[in-house]
Amino acid sequence: MHRIFWALGAIFLFSCSPEAQAKSYTIAETTITADVRTDGSMHVREERTFVFRGEFHAVDRFINLPAGVKVRNIVVTEGGEAFREALGELPGTFYASSIGRRLQITWAYSAADETRTFVLEFDVIGAVETHADVAELYWQFVGKEWSVESEVTEVTVHLPPGATQADTKAWAHGPLWGEIVIEDGRVTYTCNPLPANEMLEGRIVFPLSAIAGSPRADDREALPSILAKEGQWALEANAERRRARAKMGLNWGAPALLIVGGVLAWLFLYLRHGREHQVVNPPEYVREAPFDWTPNQLAMLWRWGKINVGDMTATLMDLVRRGALKLVVTTERRERLGGLLGESEKQQYVIERVADYAGNLSGSETYLISHMLFHEVQGDMVSLETFQKNARRTPSASQRRFKHWKRLAEAEAKRGMKVVDPSSKAAAGLLAGIGFIMFAGSIVLGGVTNSPTFFASGIAGFILIPASYTILRRTREAAEQLAQWQGFRRYLTDFSQIEQYPAPAVILWEHYLVYAITLGVADRVIEQFKALYPQVADTQEGRRAFPHWVGSGGRPLAGMDSIGSVLSSFSSTMSTATSSFSSSSGSGGGFSGGGGGGGGGGGGGAR
Repeated sequence: MHRIFWALGAIFLFSCSPEAQAKSYTIAETTITADVRTDGSMHVREERTFVFRGEFHAVDRFINLPAGVKVRNIVVTEGGEAFREALGELPGTFYASSIGRRLQITWAYSAADETRTFVLEFDVIGAVETHADVAELYWQFVGKEWSVESEVTEVTVHLPPGATQADTKAWAHGPLWGEIVIEDGRVTYTCNPLPANEMLEGRIVFPLSAIAGSPRADDREALPSILAKEGQWALEANAERRRARAKMGLNWGAPALLIVGGVLAWLFLYLRHGREHQVVNPPEYVREAPFDWTPNQLAMLWRWGKINVGDMTATLMDLVRRGALKLVVTTERRERLGGLLGESEKQQYVIERVADYAGNLSGSETYLISHMLFHEVQGDMVSLETFQKNARRTPSASQRRFKHWKRLAEAEAKRGMKVVDPSSKAAAGLLAGIGFIMFAGSIVLGGVTNSPTFFASGIAGFILIPASYTILRRTREAAEQLAQWQGFRRYLTDFSQIEQYPAPAVILWEHYLVYAITLGVADRVIEQFKALYPQVADTQEGRRAFPHWVGSGGRPLAGMDSIGSVLSSFSSTMSTATSSFSSSSGSGGGFSGGGGGGGGGGGGGAR
């Protein structure tokens, strides 16, 4: 056990040690100044600002030296304090070592979660190569071996006297967004940012007279070949820029055009086909049901041709109103814990089929009674509790029966009724097609271009598909019928506030209640009737109210409180039953590419 304890302790200490923690660094700024001398040498001053996260102790700087080029007089400083040259890696020391033509300069320090700025200076002997026609400086000021990005990078090269702007040519190789500025006696390179593992290489040719002599010299005419090679690289770089600009135009312009086009298509189609027909002088209130419609016909107009479970409840209430069914409310007493806790009362709602009903029933009404309410029921009475249990016991079969009833009801309600304007339906289909093409096309283009900007146009196309429903409008006839029903709905909800209208006959409220279920204001109708009923409760008219709603003892169920309870229970039962109908499956200017042949370069990194 003690071995396990010590092992766990060692693991804990190691995981908490600084070395075990993730560490990283960035280079905030790189500033390089190079002074070219008349003897062909170059003094280089490299200033780098490191941002350390974690503990670091050394920086390695690598320089690749062309043949005939040497580095001398290496100095490392920080804040004006010089590092001491010594082997090993004690903080405040540096050393240099060479393997072939590769020079490594290492300086040591101690840093933890802080920002430090180091300056490295050295002389490059033979940096300039003289030819028969020009002097050439070809040098990688930042090599590809730096493994982190430099956020700001600036290189300034000071040329010897006599190198004027007119006689100086300069090129740069690296990221294509870098810039070159040529002035009298000075060339400046900037590249922000300079990505990791990318070089910044400069090539400068200037008058041979500015150099007195150099260890590196030849007698060939170099300028024509330099111009040819740099011209080729410039053409390649400019072609890459054009491709990048075209790609940027495609990546940003194409999604923007798709989005704007989609919005304009929606706006045009909506203004042309989507605005509802205006009804001249629509009624504010309609006192009686404007048309002798079934609840399903009203639902088709009210909900754009869709029938739901609430309309099935309204149809059942309508069958009760017409006398095809009778609703019986009974009260049962049940013992609690065998009578130890007394008794409780529970109301039972029973639907009774009226065998001698002489009225006409539609196909959907007959199917609702025979194949849904009384499915697998013996006799002519079924409780809502039994109906709910049967629906839950066989959900798949119940779902099929509900869908079949819905198809029958919608087909009956559609006969002789056109709700949706055909032109708006075609326009909505066109817009949905445009949205799908935008969505699918954006996925394809995004995959081809590897651009996330097409994600926006894809979302816009996807939104257009459901937005196509906003184009739908009712026919002119349906719009006029809707205005009548809207006036009737306002009458039902505002009845108590309308002084100029006399109270309707009490018996009409049963008819009102049927439509109110579909119109979504059944609770308001019940509240309105509660205030009216006490005035006529003991009259013959009051006793005739809701004749097919029967309470305990066979008395008429005229109390509106009871009717509200019955309706709430009935709606809850139908909703619960249908909720089980679900399945479980389921010059100067920019940088060029190329290059890589200049001296210097290399790279480095902190550790």
